[in-house]
Amino acid sequence: MDLTRAELGSTIRQLMRSCRSATLSTRLANTDGWPYGSLVTVAIDNDVSPLLLFSTLADHTRNLAVDERASLLFEQASRHGNPQRGSRVTILGNIRRTNKPEHGETRAPDRHHRDQYPPSASPCHDA
Repeated sequence: MDLTRAELGSTIRQLMRSCRSATLSTRLANTDGWPYGSLVTVAIDNDVSPLLLFSTLADHTRNLAVDERASLLFEQASRHGNPQRGSRVTILGNIRRTNKPEHGETRAPDRHHRDQYPPSASPCHDA
């Protein structure tokens, strides 16, 4: 089934919004650039920007301090007997801290209960 560009974009946005978590891949700091994947909780902003809460204790936060390039894999493939048949999309971008009040106080907490995160957690988005 061939999708138009608009249909494909809509399908991707729907998939991203349906996922509570994603795989964040960063470049492992203090190595020769080994890839590092970690499970992260994610919320999607109105403009489809992924919103993440990071703790200074996490490896991926230290990795992003050195190199902000990253990818996020959103997937529903693991729900299927044959995961190759499941929906998935990887997005690439630069992850940066956001200072927008609506990111830190409304979008992410609505989805993930900010009070469950350590005080060192701060909101970030994929630019």
